[in-house]
Amino acid sequence: MADQNYEEASLPIQVIGSDQTTVADVDDTSGKNRLRTAASVTDNVSMVHTVLTVSTTPIEAKVGGSALAGRQKLIIFNDSNIVVRFGGASVSTSGANKGIPIQPGELLELEVGDQVPIYLIVQNGNRDCIIMETS
Repeated sequence: MADQNYEEASLPIQVIGSDQTTVADVDDTSGKNRLRTAASVTDNVSMVHTVLTVSTTPIEAKVGGSALAGRQKLIIFNDSNIVVRFGGASVSTSGANKGIPIQPGELLELEVGDQVPIYLIVQNGNRDCIIMETS
């Protein structure tokens, strides 16, 4: 749709075509008329992923030596046949620091920045999780 201008009360309101990538609110001076326009917003500019082996010692869920700079999302897929738990650096499989479970075959998506480390642990053995970070 081509952009078109309309005028309501004392405020010109512009209808934005679907090719825009931002969301904008427009208010008139009386506050009676409100137009909200939206189109697909693409925030992510980078993505990395890897298979991470999780054991009985907490390991940070990240790709490489450090979290992806500017990370906005961390996605964890439990690619094993047992529960993987997540939490802070002292996460455990029982007791006061018992982590939140990720069931076998479950995908978890967290909106966490690169300064928020998330750790994974399993009760026994070595298990694989697929880790993806986006910025």
